[in-house]
Amino acid sequence: MSWGSCCTFRHSRRTYINQMIFLHFFCKIILECSKHLFG
Repeated sequence: MSWGSCCTFRHSRRTYINQMIFLHFFCKIILECSKHLFG
């Protein structure tokens, strides 16, 4: 495994985790908004 692929893998993995965190908060915000709108 070369340094380039290793760094790319680590970077893409961190980006993946950031996307999961972003989606998690995004869904929470949508749920809260829908609660206020329809609740």
